[in-house]
Amino acid sequence: MNKKYFFISGLPRSGSTLLVNILNQNPKIYASPTSGLHQVIKPIVTGWQNIAEFKANSTEDHKKGLIQGTIDGYYSCKNEEIIFDKSRAWPGETELLEYILGEKPKIILCVRDVRDILSSWENMYRRDKLAGKATPGEQNNPMAFQTIDSRCDFWSSSTSPLGSAFNVMRDAFHRGYGSSLRYFEFEKWTSNPQTEFKKLYEWLGIDEFQHDFENIKQVIHEKDEYYGYNDLHTIKEGRIIPSHSKWEQFLTPELSQKYAGSNIWLP
Repeated sequence: MNKKYFFISGLPRSGSTLLVNILNQNPKIYASPTSGLHQVIKPIVTGWQNIAEFKANSTEDHKKGLIQGTIDGYYSCKNEEIIFDKSRAWPGETELLEYILGEKPKIILCVRDVRDILSSWENMYRRDKLAGKATPGEQNNPMAFQTIDSRCDFWSSSTSPLGSAFNVMRDAFHRGYGSSLRYFEFEKWTSNPQTEFKKLYEWLGIDEFQHDFENIKQVIHEKDEYYGYNDLHTIKEGRIIPSHSKWEQFLTPELSQKYAGSNIWLP
């Protein structure tokens, strides 16, 4: 393949947008917004065996070459030699990535105290109500939004962005891909970015770069209206601000206790 590929995944509301904007300070790196690349290459793999002509006349090299060419083609407009593709689906596709790359992939898992993630969703929910609009999921599941307990249940369910991301991340470890995954704890790296980015570069095996954590600019933007939210992927420019827990402002003591054990990356 023409470029070096890494992947960014993990839990929503855990700093991945801030991370990609910081990584893009490095002139050798292009870190993407939320990518749909997985949704393009997955059907090639699953549908290949259903095409009679491919079964009759193609080899495994044809299939792999098509997938590799699709990825390289998608990023052919970028001159940077190192690509970070961002998608919450990648931990569930570590085997596919190893098949494509010919080596074990390296996936950064952005994580954050689950209670703060739920508090962030609750904050957006209340903001939407003040703006006179329904939050995503509310129209089809109005009963799930009656109380904060039910809303947290909804956001943490296996079909929600948080629940599904948590499940594929955990399952990748269970499948033996722990060496391909690195937790990147939001609270830790926003408090000590120099040290944590140095460790990250070492794990990735690429040359270290001195990022400017005092002058962060948003260079990667997403059209959040397609996700049903406003400012879902907007960062605060300027100096990086250490993350401080705010879940006590939103969650009841009972909810806090319920989700306190969800931070599986903590010792």
